[in-house]
Amino acid sequence: PTETHHTPAEWDAIVAAADRSAPERAPEEPRSSVDVPLTVEAAYAAIPHRQTHLDPHDPALAPDTRLHLERVFALMNDGVRVRVHTLQECLADRCAAAVPSGTRDLRALAATLDTLASPSEALSTHAGEVAGALRQQAAAFEALGSGADPREVGRLPDVRASSQRLKTAWRRLNRAVPGATATNRDAFFDHHCALDFI
Repeated sequence: PTETHHTPAEWDAIVAAADRSAPERAPEEPRSSVDVPLTVEAAYAAIPHRQTHLDPHDPALAPDTRLHLERVFALMNDGVRVRVHTLQECLADRCAAAVPSGTRDLRALAATLDTLASPSEALSTHAGEVAGALRQQAAAFEALGSGADPREVGRLPDVRASSQRLKTAWRRLNRAVPGATATNRDAFFDHHCALDFI
């Protein structure tokens, strides 16, 4: 058999044809970085809170912005899972076992947000606000581990500060992505509100 050598232009044509004939793949779900026995859906249902997914077809979202927000929202959803699970455990008098892992997980999520590449300064600032809120929630869990009443969690100073920070982050995100569709404005709100204790 004779070897066939292709020119670069022929390779481009072959690759383009293969791309056109390949079935379209669904985007991969981001892998969770926390080990919590609650799905995102179960955590939202437990709050209860509406869960609106990011609309990737929104023309207001540049591709790098969409990818960034998908990562940020996946981390925020992991934060919701940790927050709900840890609080459920504390309300069931199992704070001593739940608080160390809940605190560690929230701090790890915050650290990941700190290192996340961002397509703009505004989105970087937004991620930093969310990271700060997660750290304040971790501090609130430490207070629960030290004997604070989980039924009065909304009165803890770190919970109140975290709530203010999440509201600030939400406003920043709305300014960073002007012209977002109604669905995405709902998604922006739901992710921040569900993460909030209050």
